[in-house]
Amino acid sequence: MRNKRFIFIPLLLIFLFSPFLALAGSNASNPENKTEKILDVTPKQAWKMIQENRGNPNFVLLDVRTPKEFFKERLAGAIMLDFYSLNFNNELGKLDRNKTYLVYCKTGVKSDSARKVMLKMGFKKVYNMLEGITGWVKYGLPVVKGAP
Repeated sequence: MRNKRFIFIPLLLIFLFSPFLALAGSNASNPENKTEKILDVTPKQAWKMIQENRGNPNFVLLDVRTPKEFFKERLAGAIMLDFYSLNFNNELGKLDRNKTYLVYCKTGVKSDSARKVMLKMGFKKVYNMLEGITGWVKYGLPVVKGAP
């Protein structure tokens, strides 16, 4: 009986602590190789991010709506990549993966899908604006209308 306990207790300890051992060898302990978590932000948080990053060439405001929607109204300084375009992935592939992206659409659904694609492509910092431009307008934040 004593020999069985001698084997059982170490096996139990290994079983209980194996998740922590796995984490010790993962990217969680090595921030240099870690892809940052991709986050959702509210329109008000997005407004604050945009204000804090004015003139920052490493911050990109990305509108993933159609050209018709984009020209109707958009956030100042946004670039457009139509999520429904056949070249969407190719165009995304041309973007710098090390920059910070704030992605938006009409309601936050397409931009959420776009950020998932961006994550798979290796982008480091991508923020999705919840509620999209619909929420932005609801909070009375400024938009640009017409062709750029």
